[in-house]
Amino acid sequence: MGKITNKTYEELLDREQTLKRFGLPDKKIVLINLGRSGETCTIARRLLQILNETDVNKQYLRVMVMDPYLDPKALDALRHDSIADNVQFLPFIVDLVHLVRHSHLVISRAGYNIVNEILLTGARAILIPESHGSGEQEYRVQKIKREDFFVVMEDAVFHDGIENLIGKVLGSTSSPVPFKFNCPGGPAQALSRK
Repeated sequence: MGKITNKTYEELLDREQTLKRFGLPDKKIVLINLGRSGETCTIARRLLQILNETDVNKQYLRVMVMDPYLDPKALDALRHDSIADNVQFLPFIVDLVHLVRHSHLVISRAGYNIVNEILLTGARAILIPESHGSGEQEYRVQKIKREDFFVVMEDAVFHDGIENLIGKVLGSTSSPVPFKFNCPGGPAQALSRK
């Protein structure tokens, strides 16, 4: 089956090294990683609007990873929109897992790699599965049972209520628990983790 993530938990950089590597200031991080499919920029704009309305930008550094295959004009318009003031835009990052580990909240699609990176690090996450014919991402999120994982379908991003969910996740005082895929007790012990 091979590796589930490209790093083990023990290989992940500490917070200081991670912030230095990505050139980020020392603030709590909300990481947004929406990939390239579907209405990525429209969803990103809505999320930034919500984060602005809830004053998240005062307490958290908003970091948005932009896929290299996004429409350049739409991405440029998003970057120059006042809604994106003080957002740190980063290009696609191979080892995003380091930043995932040190994010207070990850808002992401539900692709195989990012879900495994979120599981590995124990990050709190709001997952927005892509809507496409195979249903792969929707199926994946149905199988995840964790208290710090929340699923919001694409169309629900534009309805009332997601603001409350973001506030709930950011207000959580629970400590993230990493899911160490390489646990010494083997897969059965890892899967029994609560």
